[in-house]
Amino acid sequence: MKTLIQYIFLLVVFPFIPVLGQDNKKENVLQKEIAKLSSDPDLKHAAWGVSVLNTSNGKTIAAYNSDMGLIPASTLKLLTTATAYAKLTSNYKFTTTLSYDGIIDSNGALNGNLYIVGGGDPTLGSPRFDNTAIENVYSAFYEAIKTQGITKINGSIIGDDSYFEENFISPTWQWGDMGNYYGSGATGLSVFENAYTLNFHPGDSIGKSAGTTSISPEIPDIKFINHVTTGEAGSGDNVVIYGSPYSNERMLTGTVPYGRNNFTVKGSIPNPALFAAQLFSDYLKKKNITISNEAISIASGDTILLNAHVRKKLTEWKSPSLESIIRLIHLHSINNYTDAILKTISREANLDGSYISATSFVLNYWNKKGFDNDGIIMEDGCGLSPLNRISTHQMSEFLYLVSKEEFFQTFYNTLAVAGKSGTMASILKGTIAENNLRGKSGYMSGTRAYCGYVTNKSNQLLCFSFIANNFSGTSSNMKKKIEKLLLAIALLE
Repeated sequence: MKTLIQYIFLLVVFPFIPVLGQDNKKENVLQKEIAKLSSDPDLKHAAWGVSVLNTSNGKTIAAYNSDMGLIPASTLKLLTTATAYAKLTSNYKFTTTLSYDGIIDSNGALNGNLYIVGGGDPTLGSPRFDNTAIENVYSAFYEAIKTQGITKINGSIIGDDSYFEENFISPTWQWGDMGNYYGSGATGLSVFENAYTLNFHPGDSIGKSAGTTSISPEIPDIKFINHVTTGEAGSGDNVVIYGSPYSNERMLTGTVPYGRNNFTVKGSIPNPALFAAQLFSDYLKKKNITISNEAISIASGDTILLNAHVRKKLTEWKSPSLESIIRLIHLHSINNYTDAILKTISREANLDGSYISATSFVLNYWNKKGFDNDGIIMEDGCGLSPLNRISTHQMSEFLYLVSKEEFFQTFYNTLAVAGKSGTMASILKGTIAENNLRGKSGYMSGTRAYCGYVTNKSNQLLCFSFIANNFSGTSSNMKKKIEKLLLAIALLE
């Protein structure tokens, strides 16, 4: 029998021996993979952890550094989407309203303004759905205007962005992210996923300046300060777009690859609500409706303008179902969609639609269901903030709790499938985990993460979380090492 001193010696010398559950006797394959990673030179200076639980009873099957707070990247999205299923339901639809103030006279003149009132819908103008093209939305709005006999507007088209609080990006996002498409933020009134496409023409040799050729859609008054040069052939998109919300000035740095004419890069629209109003104003003018004033936008802070006039509803536009939106989030990791859902959860809970109120609601909601949220930092819903923190045990515990919810099967069915779909399509092909493991990946500079569910060889549904921060080597090499660990989980008996 070991003495107390011997036990203390073992804990001091071997503090990170993997914890393996008692209800599985054949974890050798998983234990070996964890041991390999624990001595991997690419993880020598990294912070990383793994946690695997049995969804039938919540017991820990394997754990390593599982209480260490780590940057989860896009795996954090699952906290948002699961809460949305719980509080909004899978059939929830966002509503965008067309309304007006003033009087419509007998000559068909509206002596007042038209308002496009956002309700948080991130899909207006999106090409990802069959019926969300902006032409469809504006055509429906135009028909409502025509029904009222309006042929002239003695006022403005106003984009009402007040559904969420005024700051449409998280204050902890990095300066190098917010001008790019993945940092476009969540606005009460969105259009084209709040992103534009910029085309580049590389120089005739490496190191030469790369010019911009076109922008789609065309955004009025946007100004580009271009410092982009030509990189090596095949080097990909290394352009960083710097620019803050509501500012039309954008600075472009980095490289585009040699030999790729019309190379496309995506950036964030400076003021989506204003742009939506400008587009609708242009649309109506093409329908021979005259408008006396320029399009404008109003936000939640513009209380005088918001309360200045009584409005009457003309019509409304409904988004695709929440389930179909979440499916795309799980497959393609769309930040803009996720944070729009996060803020809508806040609004539907009679809160202000801010990041602070929304993230607090999410964590408190699951805490009441037994979730240990101690030490979790949730700065957004999409995982873009580098200040986000969660442990792998907390993530797997969360997935275990979700597996007990009524909406679980819908949640599970919309996750990406290993070897088959979304961001998981390229992993675990030709293995027992293909078409079996379902989950969410997370990736940002220096971070790789995977979490989700897999059915093991004994037909038990397991939930897992793996996160690595600050590893050495390439992200693609780390991905291959993580794949071996995920396969080992599927091979458990």
